[in-house]
Amino acid sequence: LGAMSSGGSYFTGNAVQPPQAIYHRDDKVVRLRVDQVSSQPAHEGQFRFAGIDDHYFVAALLNPGWARLEFASISVPVPGSEKPIQFLSGTYRLRQSPRDLQLYVGPKQFDLLRAADPELVRAINFGMFAWMVVPLLSALKWLFGFLGNYGWAIIVLTILLNLVLFYPRHRSVVAMRKMQAIQPEMK
Repeated sequence: LGAMSSGGSYFTGNAVQPPQAIYHRDDKVVRLRVDQVSSQPAHEGQFRFAGIDDHYFVAALLNPGWARLEFASISVPVPGSEKPIQFLSGTYRLRQSPRDLQLYVGPKQFDLLRAADPELVRAINFGMFAWMVVPLLSALKWLFGFLGNYGWAIIVLTILLNLVLFYPRHRSVVAMRKMQAIQPEMK
């Protein structure tokens, strides 16, 4: 990984998720695949973070403020292989000198990302269920810290979820049995 403030690259071989450009602007996280970078290389605005990520790692500037981002995709042919190696490069042009600019280069580990910047956890792509996954992951990590074993933490979390969902599930079963009782009359 190169220094991302002036430019840098990310390598992909047979990764699950190839490298992509990522930035946080207007409370939304935008991800650009390598093919999208070719058609939309430049982006300008007020960014919370901006960088390049793949399935396991992210390299991003935190709080660059108003900036112009320029991403470029580079294909390097590999002798004896049909598939070239893909690199993704990012260049940042800041409008003013940064005050609290930070660079995060490392794994997409929830606690490390949250410690760097609470919004940086959104670099992890949890999909459309992020509203549910993030609290469950936090609860699981808390239980792991308390119990010291992920197996027991999963069991305890499952029991707690079943306790929380017991009343709505019970009401549903009672309503279903009442409907079954009056079904012959309705026929």
